[in-house]
Amino acid sequence: ESWSLGTVDVQAYVGEADVKGGFKDERSWRSLVHRKMVDVKTRMSFHIPSIPGLPPAGGNSPFPSVQELITLESFHISSNASHLDIHASATAINPTPPNFEMVSPSIPFIVSLPHSESDTSSLPPIPIAAVSTAPFKLTHPNVTFHISGTVLPLANDSTQQLLSSFLSRYLSGQPNTILISSPLLLPSLSLQAVFPAPIPPPRILRNVTIKDMKVKPGTTTFLASGTIQAQIVLPKGVDVDLNVSRVLPDVMVFDGEVPDTIIGPIPVPPPLPDPLPQGAFGHIRPEDWVNAISFRNREEEEDGEGEGATFVVMAKIVDVPIEVLPGRQKEFSNFIGKVVFGSEGAIAGILGSTAVAARVRGMPLSGHDDGVMELGGLPFRGSGLFQPLTLLACPIPRLARLDKPTLHLSPKEGLGRSKLGSLVSTLAL
Repeated sequence: ESWSLGTVDVQAYVGEADVKGGFKDERSWRSLVHRKMVDVKTRMSFHIPSIPGLPPAGGNSPFPSVQELITLESFHISSNASHLDIHASATAINPTPPNFEMVSPSIPFIVSLPHSESDTSSLPPIPIAAVSTAPFKLTHPNVTFHISGTVLPLANDSTQQLLSSFLSRYLSGQPNTILISSPLLLPSLSLQAVFPAPIPPPRILRNVTIKDMKVKPGTTTFLASGTIQAQIVLPKGVDVDLNVSRVLPDVMVFDGEVPDTIIGPIPVPPPLPDPLPQGAFGHIRPEDWVNAISFRNREEEEDGEGEGATFVVMAKIVDVPIEVLPGRQKEFSNFIGKVVFGSEGAIAGILGSTAVAARVRGMPLSGHDDGVMELGGLPFRGSGLFQPLTLLACPIPRLARLDKPTLHLSPKEGLGRSKLGSLVSTLAL
């Protein structure tokens, strides 16, 4: 408030004061002045002067936020055998006078994560990292800090979930709120700051393909099986070792490649995008996590510029139902017709997001599942070839039932691919 008003008001109150004249232990006429005072109150007001690097005070302008005063220049985190190392550099505005010089010793800091807005304010923040600055010299107009430290052990499941949410937002290109405090400087005071998202937003999942994709009739719908393969490319500065153990994809399926007119990820249920994108006919989401394996691809890391660690992930899905999107029965039938009667199968595009469960080497985690962290909402797009379906090898379910919709053809109509696709999908229902 003082900054927005441009003035500082100071009020002081002393219950009792013993005033003596002169300096301490001075023997002169001034030491003869002696008076006791009670209920001493005073008030002073002065104008905030111009401070280097800061906008002028007053005019109802708020004091600059921490992120406006401090800029994160670089950030690097890497796996060690027992911990995660952090190295960073930052610059900050130096508000001291130009003729003021000083060399500061190392200053320790604790970085914490606040609970979400839905939590009660009584919950304390969760410390996640302990860092310290190297000794630095006050330079003008900015000061450069070199920071190093480690990620702190995560004590319980709630801490683990909080950090998982932080990482999910960061990997999805969203900023995060953090709290910074120092046990050396005002330990009870925490400054709120923003940990910036990578610019441009990272593309974590790349080259997503589905190999050996097959479809067969199930009890009430068609079932898909195949092997999903993708690359995980971490943002610049993130050089940690991952062991991906399971994935949970949630995708829409397209007849053909995903149209180029669709930019960025599109939400899949819940809720469905409205309107549905052109060419989309199905939705695939396994009921439970799918086991996965991963390995680090250092050859890709050597070819990549300005990116972090790279991994190849593979997961096999078996008999996952293909849910037909509302109003897209015709598109579904046409696609099934290509799979059943096409000699080369059919290309299917996939667009959506996935959750990934992985263990990070060097991050000690307590709790269930050997400290595996779950990261959600990672967007991706890709494609795969559905192999031709041999009807003789796949019995049509409930073929003898006559209470389901039937397909009537006149002798002149013949039996084209679209009609056959409709027949197969109708029998499957």
